[in-house]
Amino acid sequence: MHLGGVKIETWALKECGRAEFGDGLLTQRLVTVVSTLSEHPSESLPEAAESWGELKGIYRFYDNARVGHERILLAHRKATLGMY
Repeated sequence: MHLGGVKIETWALKECGRAEFGDGLLTQRLVTVVSTLSEHPSESLPEAAESWGELKGIYRFYDNARVGHERILLAHRKATLGMY
């Protein structure tokens, strides 16, 4: 799927790929979550996830103490302002 002529995965990586959680795996998971939800913007998490494992990964990501909306938004904000 594309977003403004750009593959969603490419866009998600640019927007969120430099999020700082202190763990590169969490950053990769954020990119995956953003890609998945961007491909299915009107669906609930269980509907958007392609498998039970993917849904559980999304829930674990959001439940992680190192993940917070501030860090997610900071990465997006910096990408939007061209600070990377």
